[in-house]
Amino acid sequence: LEEARSELETKVQERTAELAESIEALLAEIAERKRAEEESRKLASLVENSTDFIGVASLEGKATFVNGSGQAMVGLESDDEAQVDILEYLPPEDRDWFQQHILPALQRDGTWEGETRFRHFKTDATIPMLQHIFFIKEPVTNRRLALATISRDISQRKRAEEALQKAQTDLAHVTRVSTMGEMAASIAHEVNQPLAAIVTNGNASLHLLPKDVAGLEDVREAIDCMISDAMR
Repeated sequence: LEEARSELETKVQERTAELAESIEALLAEIAERKRAEEESRKLASLVENSTDFIGVASLEGKATFVNGSGQAMVGLESDDEAQVDILEYLPPEDRDWFQQHILPALQRDGTWEGETRFRHFKTDATIPMLQHIFFIKEPVTNRRLALATISRDISQRKRAEEALQKAQTDLAHVTRVSTMGEMAASIAHEVNQPLAAIVTNGNASLHLLPKDVAGLEDVREAIDCMISDAMR
């Protein structure tokens, strides 16, 4: 009886240890799951509160998710409206360029970054964007699962660049006008000096002509014309 009791206690202890290990593993799994869910909630909050356009699309090119800021940026009002072909987000005149240049580069390199244009779905106005496109991949196999983009509206930066370009153009124009004015003033100064000398010498000639000599009327008239032309 004593031996049976000892054997039973041993089995109970072993079973208790196994149960404790199972409970510990379960608690660890629950804690890990909670941490993962918490990280997911943080990531979801970050995406939803970002002022950038954040979107996900299938490998076939159909949008499956666009965050709230992205929808507002392009004039969409619901998740259903956002779930269209990614080319619909571009102006019609940019779609061939996107297919022929950006998509091949993305397939080759796995990522692409540069300036593109989005369109506003309600007004068809173009929106200059700095776009980063990449693949969402499976952690272990690195298999491509979906397309994703993080894009920033650079309209304000473009306006600042245009304003700077206009200011530079205006400054260059003012500089050219100022240079021409200085050149004109220099030319006027150089021309005025000999003209003033002609006027002075003409007046002196009139004074030097003897008044009591007949037949000098034509000479006086010629000198007067010369002075008048020089003054003009």
